[in-house]
Amino acid sequence: MTHTRNGMSSPRRRIAASLALILLLQLLLSAFAPGTGRVHAEEAAPEASAAPATKYITFLYNDFTQSASRLKFNGVAKPEETALRLTPAKPDLFGSVFNKERVWLKDNAGFSTYFTFQLTDQGHRPGFANGADGIVFTLQTQSNSAGGIGSGIGYQGIQPSIGIEFDTYPNGESPINDPNDNHVAIDFNGSVNHSGPGAVAEPVDIDFKSGNPVHAWIDYKADTGRIEVYLSENETRPAQPVVSQDGIDLIG
Repeated sequence: MTHTRNGMSSPRRRIAASLALILLLQLLLSAFAPGTGRVHAEEAAPEASAAPATKYITFLYNDFTQSASRLKFNGVAKPEETALRLTPAKPDLFGSVFNKERVWLKDNAGFSTYFTFQLTDQGHRPGFANGADGIVFTLQTQSNSAGGIGSGIGYQGIQPSIGIEFDTYPNGESPINDPNDNHVAIDFNGSVNHSGPGAVAEPVDIDFKSGNPVHAWIDYKADTGRIEVYLSENETRPAQPVVSQDGIDLIG
């Protein structure tokens, strides 16, 4: 996951095999393969009479201090007991955190993740809106040291990749074209631009800058290439996603 604080190709997106990523307060990431496929871990084949079983590999982070050896911290990101702080409330900083262990999505595999994030102490700079720039949940194969400050939200230039953007600053100028200062977007290959075919960026009702925890679920279904993002102000997962997109290939 990447975060900064300020001081498209074809409809079927092809993203190479993925590197699992970060969380803010709590992260649960499960990669899974239906049928007899495998994801990362070898498992015994089911008996002939048994129905094909779904196989999982799971990363669970309830305490980032205890799990720090499994993660790569960049910029000013650091663990704070059960939480992960990407940046303090100061201008012109970035923080990113990546799993050190790769997760290979193959054999028609998908993934699901759940985490909570909380944006507090926004600060103010004359002439600018409060609270910038947001966070991005990123799957990528480039580097576990990636990240940067500014309107690219730490995601800009990372390719191949896919990112789920939780944006808190209104960069309305072209080609970024943010719809407002509180939206979710699906980004590809290090671009946070929301112009042109296939761009998906939706304003949401939950206020990211309220200082309250925000619960997020992200699902990827390999058989349809569909990614879905759900948000809630509590632990109850809503029935409908706030944003979704089909035709995304994370395997090829």
